Amino acid sequence: MNRLKKVVPVVFLSGLLAVSLASSASAQQVPASSQKVIATQVAKADLVAEKVEVKLAYELDGMTYLDISFTIYNDSSVPIRNSPSAAGKAAWKADPKTVSTFENIMDYRDYPNGLYRMMGTVGWNLEGHTRFTYNMSLKVASSGRYQFRVRADSKNWIDESNESNNEKTAIWPPLPVIPLPVRRSPD
Repeated sequence: MNRLKKVVPVVFLSGLLAVSLASSASAQQVPASSQKVIATQVAKADLVAEKVEVKLAYELDGMTYLDISFTIYNDSSVPIRNSPSAAGKAAWKADPKTVSTFENIMDYRDYPNGLYRMMGTVGWNLEGHTRFTYNMSLKVASSGRYQFRVRADSKNWIDESNESNNEKTAIWPPLPVIPLPVRRSPD
């Protein structure tokens, strides 16, 4: 008897990978209801803007010199090169120097309502469960208060499992901690 192997292609559906198992069948079509389908979550990278640290380096002539560090963490076992978005694929194809990188923007503003000013951008390539810290220095007026921000994957080149954790901020000088009143129960 002549038997043909029916192979059903892999299909991506809303973040799920539907894998249809190949089945042996005669030349006749196998009804869809009898095909086995296994759905699994597609593994993606997850870039996390983990921390922004601002430290006083020194003050001189009314100016404050700050050391700032920004840390990005890939909270997934998937390397970012295995999780590009459509925009990432297009960018990597257009400029091979950018392959397997994503851009992070570091900026700051006068706190609380100033406009953000660019401090710099840097592209990184992260393997799974790795972090990268970028350090920079900045001179600001001693009389001000500033908010520093890092935005991981600012161009959305990486398709992530969680897009809501890509931004982190810190304020310098730190806002004062106001102690909450302690309520005591009657004895």
